[in-house]
Amino acid sequence: HHTLMITFSFYPTLVNFNIATYMPVYMDVIPSMYLSEISTIPLNISYLCIKNNYTKSKIFKYSNYALITTFFIFRILNFTYLSKSVFENCNVLISSLMIAFTGLNYVWFYKLIKKAQAAMEKDN
Repeated sequence: HHTLMITFSFYPTLVNFNIATYMPVYMDVIPSMYLSEISTIPLNISYLCIKNNYTKSKIFKYSNYALITTFFIFRILNFTYLSKSVFENCNVLISSLMIAFTGLNYVWFYKLIKKAQAAMEKDN
């Protein structure tokens, strides 16, 4: 998804130099795609806790809750909305990429939930 985000980032410049045609949907998609990176903050905190053997700490527990919450909001809900918007307004290649990345986010979210369930069962 980083390649897609970088490509979208250059879109305003391409329009300015008349290399690409202005499409308002891109101006909504670009900043919304960057919102997905919010979920990497709790992901990195959890990673650091694992690497430093703080898996029994409250910060690890809360960062995992924050990860699942932010991942759902900014990757599942946001990317689903963006995929629909791009699909309705853009070409087939970009629509296909957005749908593929959204599908990948669904897979990752499923894995996060399974890992969280396993951890909760282990604690009980």
